[in-house]
Amino acid sequence: MGTPEFDPHSILPFTVIRLPYWFEGESHAESKLFVVLAHKNKHAICLKATSKTRIYETNAEMMAGCVYYVGGELQCFPQNTAVQPDNQIPIPHYTLCSEERKGNLEIWSLPEDFRKKLIAAVANSTTLTGRGKARLAELGCC
Repeated sequence: MGTPEFDPHSILPFTVIRLPYWFEGESHAESKLFVVLAHKNKHAICLKATSKTRIYETNAEMMAGCVYYVGGELQCFPQNTAVQPDNQIPIPHYTLCSEERKGNLEIWSLPEDFRKKLIAAVANSTTLTGRGKARLAELGCC
């Protein structure tokens, strides 16, 4: 008997995922971290997490508009990491299923205070548009 089919909805809101992802303009897929916010129209709606944190560490306004973790604070973030509310990315469920079948999908839960930190980051963001804030509110995460 084969293994049961992976259900992308099993990835709950405020969960970190890592998988190879191909951004437009890049020559190949790279392993990237995302925070899943919700599922909509056969996509996981995610926020990009980045270890390129210098802009946040040197600019108080930018820091206030992200959820920041010091490297090693959480197992999923070995380097300093900023979760970017202004960088919303829909990842198709078929991509999650495909990468899970290949063994390329890693999943971690975030601490319970993540939602509170995200709400503060959205409120303080100087880069998130009104439309972006409305999208997050629609998803029920802020």
